[in-house]
Amino acid sequence: MRFSLKTKCLFSLSVVTIALVVWDSIPVSTSAESLPVIDAILRTDIDKVALTSMGNTITLEQQNGEWMEVAPLSGLADIARINSMILNFRNAIPMDVLIETDPEHGGKTYGLDSSNSITVELWRVGLDDPSISFLVGNDAGQGTSFVRVSGDKSVYRANVGGRRRFAYSASDWLNQRVFQVQVSDLASIQVASAAHPSYTLQNGEEWSVIGATSPVDVSRLVKALQDVLLVRIGSVDDETPAQSKEVPWLEMLLVTKDNVRIPVRVERPQSRQTQVEVNGKRYQVPVLPFEHFTNGSNYFMDKRVFPVRSREELDLIRYTTAITDIIIQQDLSNGFWKVLQPSNVDLEMRDAFFMVNTLSTLSSIAEVPETSLAGKTPRLTLEIRRLKGDVMRLKVFEPYDQAGVQGYLCQVDGMDSAFIAVKDDIERIINGFGQANVF
Repeated sequence: MRFSLKTKCLFSLSVVTIALVVWDSIPVSTSAESLPVIDAILRTDIDKVALTSMGNTITLEQQNGEWMEVAPLSGLADIARINSMILNFRNAIPMDVLIETDPEHGGKTYGLDSSNSITVELWRVGLDDPSISFLVGNDAGQGTSFVRVSGDKSVYRANVGGRRRFAYSASDWLNQRVFQVQVSDLASIQVASAAHPSYTLQNGEEWSVIGATSPVDVSRLVKALQDVLLVRIGSVDDETPAQSKEVPWLEMLLVTKDNVRIPVRVERPQSRQTQVEVNGKRYQVPVLPFEHFTNGSNYFMDKRVFPVRSREELDLIRYTTAITDIIIQQDLSNGFWKVLQPSNVDLEMRDAFFMVNTLSTLSSIAEVPETSLAGKTPRLTLEIRRLKGDVMRLKVFEPYDQAGVQGYLCQVDGMDSAFIAVKDDIERIINGFGQANVF
């Protein structure tokens, strides 16, 4: 079949027209390099933040080294929420993509209209005008939000930390923490509880328990202190606390390096909550952060069974049972562990790392007399060789469950007594060698 010249011309014209229509319907791609960027600003360079929504402005300012809310309420601000907000600006924040240049209804679809948007302004120290100013609307998914740079009608998408970081009410920006000190501020802590003798923790060159001969597990103590000092207020009892004649469940006296004394009284918990009295105010808080200090000073003693402070000290580990003999060695060039024997064993590297970390920090949860090992043969033996050549040997005998203590009965060569290791720790070590069902 032959087409006439007229038919060919009409067909060509229709193809060109369709192509133009399709081309015109494709959104114009904006180069990321031409999109606006929110400049970086360090936390220490910011001394004022203003958050405006529906004409109401919350103003936060640095005063004498502390963040304060100055409007509409007045008082100490919540440093955790402020840091969560402003730390996101320590790096420049580029706009991901241009969404729309002039949206209808002031950008209501994106939460950027006057009824929904939050205007965020940050001032550098010593400047009269804000260094950063933008509007945040609804979240756009995958950690991003719809954003409009102040003075620009266009809507962009950017990762500014999510709307929730800026959307607290005026009362929620006030301090939500019971304590306003940090671990590094403390000089000593006196602790008294009904269950154990009183003890004093002292912060000298290192933390120690006054009168104790054993060193303190500093990482465990610092973690416990941080949990207490960061505890957040559940609710406030506005009534002035009456002088109670009952012995408190826990009493603490925090003394700072500036000799500020902070008495703390913790009532007996109910339903995992407790009343904490600090500086004449009483708060309802979770009990968990305070429980560690009711276990007596022994809880904070360093009970690690090996004198290993870092996995970088280790050279070789040998795992032996009645039917298994595995030797692994650390590759010092990259920190990975390789199997020396047998050739048919292949370790999961993630499990191996967990195993080595667990082994180097293995602790005793209870000591038992060496006579408890009479007639028993170890089911598992671990030999650990350090880079300096010394060898340590751990023997694991059997599961242990007596007097409320559960774990595995173990002994380290050279020790006069046996000890109980945490059940999960021993099982994690076994799993690190790709083994199971040893006991």
